[in-house]
Amino acid sequence: SYEELEDLSVLSRLLLMTNVGNQNYSDFLTELRFKTGAASFMVEAGTDSENKDRAFIYCRFKALKEYFPEALELFGRLFREFDYKSTERIKGALTDIETDFQSSVLRYGHQYAVGSASSVLNPSLYTTERIQGLLFWYRVDQMLSSELSELPQRLKALTEKTFTSSRLTFHISCEERDEAEVIPLIKEFNRSLNIGTGLLPYSRTIDASSRHMAYTISSPVSYVSLASPSAKKDDPTFASERMMMSLASKNSLWSLIREKGGAYGAGGAIDTSEEILYFYTYRDPRIDGSIDDFTEALKSEEITDSKLEDGKLNILSRDVKPIGPSSKAILDLRRYLYKISDELRKCQKEAMLALTIEDVEKARDILIERVADNPAIFVLPDAKLAAD
Repeated sequence: SYEELEDLSVLSRLLLMTNVGNQNYSDFLTELRFKTGAASFMVEAGTDSENKDRAFIYCRFKALKEYFPEALELFGRLFREFDYKSTERIKGALTDIETDFQSSVLRYGHQYAVGSASSVLNPSLYTTERIQGLLFWYRVDQMLSSELSELPQRLKALTEKTFTSSRLTFHISCEERDEAEVIPLIKEFNRSLNIGTGLLPYSRTIDASSRHMAYTISSPVSYVSLASPSAKKDDPTFASERMMMSLASKNSLWSLIREKGGAYGAGGAIDTSEEILYFYTYRDPRIDGSIDDFTEALKSEEITDSKLEDGKLNILSRDVKPIGPSSKAILDLRRYLYKISDELRKCQKEAMLALTIEDVEKARDILIERVADNPAIFVLPDAKLAAD
């Protein structure tokens, strides 16, 4: 349920902030960092290639081969023995989350605005808003003010339901010569866990009661976002819509909103996983003018052969740029979890390479219609801008 996923976000923070067995959390973290170098938990939601909404909690760590058995044992202890009863440590985790929001909302206001605007478009985006966005910020405040006494039992039940052998998926990145030693350790670790019930059928619906929202903030500037459905991935116009959004974002949108409108920044794109289009502004002195400029950017963008070729290189280069082992590991895991096959990526690449100016011009008209057809709009303004 959404409520369980909200609690799971709290649990992902609490796990590295609470005592484990008879060991206080500071000593346990010191030992964990010594054996792993880095460890983290993160909750995420998204739509897979079959258009099913998914939600996961990631547990990530890295370890030298000689420390790997001890690292696994520490995580086993963490799952079995973490102190879920301490309301003091739960309060500390909630306060930590709240502080993160307070320190990041002005710096990343455009990302929060995009998340809130797009949350009415599909279940996974609404889930993301409930577990990471501004709605979660409000929930954290509610938990701190009135739910502290209830949380220990909720988190205990959630742990017993989540960290079971029937639910966990293991993804290992290691040298090929180490596989024969590492894989049996993983299997042994999995057998040490409760079997659990596995993943039960679920249905999550969207609260789309309002497509036009605003929350006021203490800032002399605003953050504006507009979101709307895009073409489906298997639609012939998907690649051309993606290209049109990319070109407009880098050229006409920047000119209209940054150079003429006075905002610090602006952008737009197609989210290829969620099949939505979005625009945003960053530290913007305007609201209505910027919303109008989203459409104007699409109308005024000039498409040339050189722009089209540069656009293809820019989009496709993201797939081939060098990345480090840690980034490569999480990318590979996400492709597995969201069922993004090499064949799908190949088809998208071929569609992008085949684009012509005529294709992108057709996408311009389609996108203008999409933006005009009751888009979701979210604004983070200060109180004066909101009143005006």
